[in-house]
Order: sequence, then C-alpha cells, then structure tokens
Amino acid sequence: MFKQLHFIKDTFLFSIYYPFIFLFKFDIKKKKEYNSKIHSTILHYLNCKLYRISENKISHSKNIIYFSNHRSSADFIIDNIVTEYCSKFISRMLTAYILPLYSYINGYLLMDVMIFFRRGKTTIDEFEKLIKYNQMNNLSGNDILVYPEGTRRPGQDYACDLKKGLIYYAYKENCPIQFIISKNKEKLLNEKKLTVEKNVNIFVHYSHVYYPDYTKYKSMQEFYDYMNTEWKTTFDAVYDPDANYESNIYNYEEIDLKKIHDDNYYINKPMLYSIRFAIVSAAILAFAILIKK
Repeated sequence: MFKQLHFIKDTFLFSIYYPFIFLFKFDIKKKKEYNSKIHSTILHYLNCKLYRISENKISHSKNIIYFSNHRSSADFIIDNIVTEYCSKFISRMLTAYILPLYSYINGYLLMDVMIFFRRGKTTIDEFEKLIKYNQMNNLSGNDILVYPEGTRRPGQDYACDLKKGLIYYAYKENCPIQFIISKNKEKLLNEKKLTVEKNVNIFVHYSHVYYPDYTKYKSMQEFYDYMNTEWKTTFDAVYDPDANYESNIYNYEEIDLKKIHDDNYYINKPMLYSIRFAIVSAAILAFAILIKK
C-alpha cells in the first residue's frame, strides 16, 4: 500500500502538479524554456542524472527522425532532454485521454511537441501525411521522435524487430535517422511495478546519423533490413550485461538538463491565456458548487 501511495503521489506531481504550476509562471516566454524548466525541475526533484556514453552527440540534421527505445512514461521527459528539447513525439490518442493536462493541453495545444494518431483508425497514408505536414510546417522547430519497437518494453533487455512504417517513410522521403538508446529509464518510473525511484543514473547512447543510400539500398525492404540489424546491434551493445556504466561514470559527460538547441519560438499567448482562463473558471465553478452544498 505504501508503494502504491508513493507512486500515486509522484505521478501526480509529474503529470498534474508541475504542469499546472508552470502554466502560471509568468516569466516564461518561450516554448522550449517552459519544457526545460518543468522537466529539469522533475529530474532535480528525483536527483536523476543523465550521462552520454557514446562518442556521437545529438544531431539536428534537417528532417531527422530520432529512434528511441520505449521503456515507460518517463521517456517523454528523458527523450525531450536528450534531444535538447527538439523532440516532437508521435503518440497514440489514448495518451491524451490518460494525461490530458500533461500531454494534450501542454504537449499538443501549448507546446506543440505531440503528434497524436488513432491506433487502428489512422491509415498508413494518413499517418505519413501527418508526419510530412509536421516536418514541413514545424513552427516549433522540433524534430520527429518515434518509438520504433511499437510498444513499451520495460525489463526486456534484448532487441526486437522494429516496425517498418517510419523506416519506409524515411527511405521514401530521404530523412536521416539517429538512434538514441537509453538505459535505466524505467527505473525512474515503472508503471508495471508501480515504482518511482530517486537517485537514478540514466546512460544515453547516440548513434551516428544514418542516411538512405539509394545506390546501396535498392528498395525500402533492403533499407529496413539494414536499419533493423543496426538497431539490434546498437541496442545489444548498450544493454550488454558486462558493460558496467556505474563504475565508469566519471568517464562520461553529464548531460545538461537545461540545454536548449534552439529557443526562438514564443508561446502562443492567446492559447495560454485561454487555458489559464478555462482552468481558473473551472476551479471557481467547482468551489461555488461545493459552497452551495
């Protein structure tokens, strides 16, 4: 029971309390500044540190698509930080229903870092048009980030075959791909075990950037086979049980939780004021109803 109460308290802080409080921080003017402050606050509260264990760093090549491993809901925080707040996440619409304040109001309406699709209802053509639209009309300056494994895999420390959709899309549209594989994300937050841990070190591996080479890969399937093999090789190397990252921690660069690649995009003030007004009005209405009772 104590573990469950602790989990409920911390997930309330992450998904409701901090997003609500930062909505009313009047000194924040820009989108990525907002994300930087809220996410770094959460990780400071948990005393969580991130370390780069690869020679490569994050790339911001035009129309790049990041491929990251999916472990828990903490991924949306961690992967935003490790891409220097340039992630635009592709997510099922179900996330908006479960975490409306964090994902839909903040992530979609205000910060423009979420792309929602309906699983089983959004066709492949519609999905690809959605990606292309966000790449061509991306006023927030964010890059696309996907979880190509297709599901969360907490505790499964071996690679699986990737979904083909975004690899095919990258081949057709000549989009570069970079792997970002992080270890220990589910230790921070694990919905399956109902645990939230403090003092977790997360180790982040950036691959080199992969470009579709049409002289080498004559079809989408050939490119997929290559990328699938590269993912498995990289994943297995990061999750090698003999790789003792904790013992070598001082050899790795600590990732700056507040580093922003490009912060030229201001928060939509009419949208922000509308959301604040709606929240305050709902609170006043709820209070009035309670008083009458």
